[in-house]
Amino acid sequence: MLSASVGASVAASTAAFLVAATLAATVDCSDVGTMRFLLATGYAIMALSMVVMWLQYARQSAARVHVQPSIFTAAECASAVRIAERADVWVEKRHDLYPTDDFSVDDVPELANVSRAVDARVLPFLREAFGVRDDLELRVDDLFFIRYTAAGQSGLKMHGDSTTLSFSLALSESHAYTGGGIQFELLEETIRVTQGTVVMHPSKLQHKGADVLSGTRYVLVGFVSVGDDELLTYGTSEPGSAELLHGMWATCVQVMAPREEGRLAGVAGGDLPTSMTEERCISVREALARQLFVKAGALKEGLTSAASGEGMGDDAYQLLVLNACLLLGSIVFLRMVG
Repeated sequence: MLSASVGASVAASTAAFLVAATLAATVDCSDVGTMRFLLATGYAIMALSMVVMWLQYARQSAARVHVQPSIFTAAECASAVRIAERADVWVEKRHDLYPTDDFSVDDVPELANVSRAVDARVLPFLREAFGVRDDLELRVDDLFFIRYTAAGQSGLKMHGDSTTLSFSLALSESHAYTGGGIQFELLEETIRVTQGTVVMHPSKLQHKGADVLSGTRYVLVGFVSVGDDELLTYGTSEPGSAELLHGMWATCVQVMAPREEGRLAGVAGGDLPTSMTEERCISVREALARQLFVKAGALKEGLTSAASGEGMGDDAYQLLVLNACLLLGSIVFLRMVG
């Protein structure tokens, strides 16, 4: 489910739109005083929106992508994959907007130990790596297996997740497939990791599953909520708050990974340069332009899916409205700062 803050943002944006539409349809446009009032109100709302948007970019922490090897042993990974294939409960439409060939760990009782291992091993790393405030609860909202194959679903397009933090844990040996890995929009390289290694990142930092060219790639993915998954900061947020960690407004990214003999530990083949651990940044203008492209794409796909008669959950509809609001806000902000 989406957080209460996202729902509130959607509700407020929708209400503002309805009020504006009602005023536009009912006011007497020939009255100079009324028009001046409407123009002043419009500029005030635009100015407030710009301040709120600026705060998001000014306060958002640089996005850190943490690579931590050996979270699961090879035996644990192999056992989990065997259980998953034996259960054979894979579905393709469990997620509305970005479906994968997957299933929820909760649907297979034999995988209960995987959930316990995530709580005991992954969540503490997440809290420490991202500096999450001690008073905020970390909980796994969705824990699921994904299967990528060249003959079936080979990858997943660029997207953001619905919570504050996410992780993906490699269950396959790196030589069991070619291609694959996780790619972030702000990074040029694709990150392919060794079996048992987890990649942890801000949920809304745009990323995709690179296409598998041969073989089968199994991944354990988790969407992790931080408190109420607050979306916006208004300038008073404490370090480690959800609204500063989710990555939606990030203009800088950096890969954090331990080094072994000059290479990044946990990276398949050690084929990524250690220069990836250097912080990389883009301008606010470029970040906004990229966000416009992504939001427009999400709206198009969602509306196409709705028009085709395919079922969509409440979360998907809320995300569509939120994407529309962010798209319009970004256009206004980009035009004003351009």
